[in-house]
Amino acid sequence: FGACAVLVVLALGWISWMVLGLEQAGIRARAEAEHQESLRLALWRMESRLAPFTVREVARPYFQYQSYYPQQQAYSPSLKPRDVLTPSPLLLFHSDTVRLHFQIDPQGGLSSPQVPRGEQRTLALYTPLTEEDLQARQAVLDELRPWLEREEILARVDRAEVEVGRRLSRPVSPPVETVQALKSQAEFEKRVSNSSFCQAPLQPGAVSWDPSNASSVVVGTLVPLWVGNEETLQILFVRRVTIGGEKYLQGFLADWETIREDLLAEVRDLFPDARLLPILEDRSPASSEALLAGIPAVLEVSRMATVPAVMNSPARVTLALTWLAAVVALIAVAMTLRSSMAFAERRRRFVSAVTHELRTPLTTFRMYSEMLADGMVKDPKARQDYLDTLKEESERLTTIVENVLLYARLEEGKASGAPRLMEVDTLVEAIRAPLQRRAEACGGSVAITVGPQAQGSLQVDADAVGQILFNLVDNACKYGGKEGPPAIRLHAGGTDGVLTLEVQDDGPGIPAGEERVIFEPFERGAGGPGNGESGVGLGLALARDLARSLGGELKLVSAAGGGACFRLTLPGLLRTGHVTAAEMPRPDARPAR
Repeated sequence: FGACAVLVVLALGWISWMVLGLEQAGIRARAEAEHQESLRLALWRMESRLAPFTVREVARPYFQYQSYYPQQQAYSPSLKPRDVLTPSPLLLFHSDTVRLHFQIDPQGGLSSPQVPRGEQRTLALYTPLTEEDLQARQAVLDELRPWLEREEILARVDRAEVEVGRRLSRPVSPPVETVQALKSQAEFEKRVSNSSFCQAPLQPGAVSWDPSNASSVVVGTLVPLWVGNEETLQILFVRRVTIGGEKYLQGFLADWETIREDLLAEVRDLFPDARLLPILEDRSPASSEALLAGIPAVLEVSRMATVPAVMNSPARVTLALTWLAAVVALIAVAMTLRSSMAFAERRRRFVSAVTHELRTPLTTFRMYSEMLADGMVKDPKARQDYLDTLKEESERLTTIVENVLLYARLEEGKASGAPRLMEVDTLVEAIRAPLQRRAEACGGSVAITVGPQAQGSLQVDADAVGQILFNLVDNACKYGGKEGPPAIRLHAGGTDGVLTLEVQDDGPGIPAGEERVIFEPFERGAGGPGNGESGVGLGLALARDLARSLGGELKLVSAAGGGACFRLTLPGLLRTGHVTAAEMPRPDARPAR
């Protein structure tokens, strides 16, 4: 059983470990899915926030990058005397996210539609612009000049256009390790394709038509470029414009700090501690799952804490019920095995005790009866001794058989007899003679006293009470003497309507630790089978069961002066003078004997 129980516990432990592991894996997977979903939502919000800003600049005509331009001949080689000049919308343009627009001509000259020169500067002062405004813009243009070397910017624009084209042309099934990474890559490709930077034509020959200019104009993609070092990092948006075979570079300087704060404000509810980090050209991101499509920057967020599994989750409840059922089953099996083993042990002890107790009288019966039958005993006195011995052995056999049968009836729940109302004095006198005979048979004596608290009557089975007290006196005769014959005392008392009968001897008493063992059937305690006394070990067990069948109890109590003291308590004691008329014996009734 122990090995089976260990195997069951190990199997359940392994199953529990697997189930809890799967539950944790599911929780982590759900947390990761929620994290990725929140990340995709955050990126879409940021792209949506960036879209109006970039769409406006992508759709801006190329000729607006001049402070003033002829209404009908934009980018003509020269101005004619009667040409009407139109101010560019960028001349008075103001935005929190765009600091300055600029243009680099084919010769490398740097200009800005917001910083007019010569006579156009004079014209600009007739607008709401002031000299201070123009000087501030000139300062920004001078700040940009070291970063806008034509050939370098043109090469970087070429590389950026190739990178955007590569992103759009590659299939949305890169070799990634997880399904989540695959979804993130697909989301990134979709955001790149939807980015307003990709709305301008990429292919050579894509021409924007202008009714006043017969030349072909090819406008390239508006691409972002980082300039400066890590401490003074700025972002430019630049596009290449080809007019009549000559290449111009147009773009603007954006306020990176303002853009970053605006974008992060869109996702504060999802990621309060998010950061937006630039991705420089010489560095490549480890993954595109948090990479913005419109700006070379990556959204850095902390992983969401995994929510611990709740205690009442279906998996844990199922495991708890399984463990409970297994434990209950193991306990039930253990109790069944224990009961079976106890029953087998009791049966073994019963067979051993009864066999041992029956063998001696049966042997005596056979030997003495054969000697008497064969006429081997001639002396009348010896013959009488043999007959007396046979009588004693027959009484011994009768006692053993009656005890076994009575115990069997009590085990089946059958009462031993019908109780009747009788005086305590009458009850004591009825059992006095058998007790004295048993005490005298072992050379001892029994002193019987009745206290004043025991004066009264009660409903009781006198035969059962006599059997209980006889068994107690019998045990006292067997085990209660110290060095000589036992001195036994029987005292009847009462309290609170309960009759108490105490039997005490002057023997060695009950050894410590055996107070409960001696009441077990077929158990004779430490002074059991090896002490030379006869018996099957049913005396105290039978006495206790009889006491309980009467509604009372038999207990071992501490004895003053040593020895063993057993107390029998019987409820229902009626003090003298309190017996009702219905409980009084009929005048014609004979006393029980």
